[in-house]
Amino acid sequence: MIHIVFQQADVELLKKAIELDETLNGEIFEIKDEWGVGPLKDIDTDEGWSAREDWWRMLLKGSPYGEKTVGSFDDRKTVEAIKKWLDENENSEAWIWMGQNQHDVTGYFWLMPQLRPYQGRLMIIYLNNLPFINEKGQLFYPWAVHDILPKEAVKAKKLSRGRLRSVPRQSLP
Repeated sequence: MIHIVFQQADVELLKKAIELDETLNGEIFEIKDEWGVGPLKDIDTDEGWSAREDWWRMLLKGSPYGEKTVGSFDDRKTVEAIKKWLDENENSEAWIWMGQNQHDVTGYFWLMPQLRPYQGRLMIIYLNNLPFINEKGQLFYPWAVHDILPKEAVKAKKLSRGRLRSVPRQSLP
């Protein structure tokens, strides 16, 4: 099993959840770009990718993040690593963890067409409209995966096993 998340804080949450339940053990891949903003035209070409990086450079110019952040990661390489893992582990699944927020949802829509050959092995844990318990014992609806406690991630995994469905063919963008 591998896990795919869309925010660095989600990576940290899943690492803590894996410590609580080793059946969650697996490599964690993070899709880092913010796919809800910026140019997307011809993003699957070098020119389209370059245009996106140029847009980020322009946006970050003079910011505390600086231009050095642009190009520090390449989600295309992350997707290639995910595909390689799925090819080498033909009987395993990829679990995609998503919250109800722009970053996760747009990342999901960018990612899914690229994983089309692995239909039936992609499992979605989508926290949309699912109540969880916070550190005060109160019910709440998380905005992001990292909003839940590690023990709640373990619970989400256990609850989902009986009803978790793979992504059907017609639902892939």
